Amino acid sequence: MYKMNTKCKPFSYVIKVQAHTNTFEIILFKYPFYNTQITSSTTLQQQLHLMELIKKFDNKISKGIILKNMEKLLKEENELKIKREMCLHILWNILKYPKHIKYRQINKQALYNYLFQKCHQLNVNLKQAFEDMEKQLQYFGFIKENDDNWYYRYNHIQISYLWGLYKYWIYQQITY
Repeated sequence: MYKMNTKCKPFSYVIKVQAHTNTFEIILFKYPFYNTQITSSTTLQQQLHLMELIKKFDNKISKGIILKNMEKLLKEENELKIKREMCLHILWNILKYPKHIKYRQINKQALYNYLFQKCHQLNVNLKQAFEDMEKQLQYFGFIKENDDNWYYRYNHIQISYLWGLYKYWIYQQITY
C-alpha cells in the first residue's frame, strides 16, 4: 500500500490507495485543497501496474500526469471490453447455430438495454458504444431494416469470414 504523506509541499500530488473487496480505489489529493480529487476503481493487476509506474517515474513525471493517463487507459480498456464481449457473443451464436434464425436477428432495444447496463457498470459513453456496435454489425454482414432491428443479410452463413472475425476479436485485449 502506498502511504499518504501528510508533510508535503502545497499543491504537490499525493496518492492514497484504499482496498475495497477485489478492487482498489486511487485517490489523488492536491494539497492544501482536500476537495480536489480524482477517483478510479481498478483491478488488482491494473493497480500493481500503476504502482510500478509511480515508483519507476516518481521523480521524472508528475503523479497527476501518470494518473490521468492511467484513467484514460482504463476508459479505453472498458470500451474495448464491452465491444469485444458483444462481438464475440454475436459471432459465436451465429457460428454455433448457423441454421437458427433467432441468432441472425438482433433486436435494437435488447441491444441498447444490454449496452446501457454494461456502459453504466463500467462508466463508458453509451451513445458512442451503441454507434460502435452498429458499425460492427454492418461489418459482420447485418443490415438494419425499417423496424430498426438488425438482420443477417446472407441466407447462407459465411463461416470462414465470420470465423476470421471471431479470431480477430479473441485477440483484441489490452495487455500491460
